[in-house]
Amino acid sequence: MDLGAIVCTPKNPSCELCPLTQSCIGKENPSLYHQKKSLVYEDKKLIFGVDVKDRCIAMVESKNMLELPSLESPLQDTHIGRYKHSVTRFRLQVDVYLCASDDENVKWIALDTIEKNALSSLTLKAINLYKKSVA
Repeated sequence: MDLGAIVCTPKNPSCELCPLTQSCIGKENPSLYHQKKSLVYEDKKLIFGVDVKDRCIAMVESKNMLELPSLESPLQDTHIGRYKHSVTRFRLQVDVYLCASDDENVKWIALDTIEKNALSSLTLKAINLYKKSVA
């Protein structure tokens, strides 16, 4: 493993320092081992709903983190904004709408303490977008 980390690096291999240089196939054909993998991104669209009552925001728990409720389709006249976010192999276009939450699994979290909870950067961007829209 140390050879791959120190000597046989993808960008600048040091073949002259390698103890396996006599039997190395990669020395003769560098593209065999030193290829750069191109990442193919998948575009996705997400829709978040924001419901705020008495300075508390509706959140749902998912994988030990809080996130905004997802909506199936966009709502009329309540669009707050849109932002882009990348996660692993996904490029997300996220639309945020004001809506009334009817989910019984909703947790109401105070807006002034929301950042103290476990939130993904994806969710935090949506909350900040809401805060800017009401400021």
